[in-house]
Amino acid sequence: TTPAMQPGMCVPVEGCRNIYKIFQLTNNKIPPKILTYIRQSVCRLAGVTKAVCCQLSQIDKSVLVDKQGSNKPSLLPVECGIITTDRISNGQATAPFEFPWMALLRYKDLSGTITDGCGGSLINERYVLTAAHCLGVRRLVLDHVRLGEHTKSKEQDCIGSED
Repeated sequence: TTPAMQPGMCVPVEGCRNIYKIFQLTNNKIPPKILTYIRQSVCRLAGVTKAVCCQLSQIDKSVLVDKQGSNKPSLLPVECGIITTDRISNGQATAPFEFPWMALLRYKDLSGTITDGCGGSLINERYVLTAAHCLGVRRLVLDHVRLGEHTKSKEQDCIGSED
């Protein structure tokens, strides 16, 4: 979400109509309140020097395609801004699927036996963040990742759970 609590997307500053217009019209004399909003809008976007979290209705989609016309997906998530949901459970017992981004890394040894190993967190639709020592474990190969595992001692936490 943007600093104004509107749904937003991280885009090059040139692709955000309202913020880009401010830079074009003001000759570097931006009012402090607007400057604060712009600073709070700054986000990171792969291969882009200046990017902002832009309100969806203000995005100029014609600027988003790069000069080569490439549509390669970014490896980083496009969501940006302030996280508005609370992910802390105050020490209370959790329910199945309450923390679906939690990851259990499962390894296969030379005999083919699956072993539970490290944990991690799903940080976007492609990547799980884990500790460095969890990779390159001798004689073990990362076989798969299980998301949202609730009770390891149960074969299934509920009907229909899958790896």
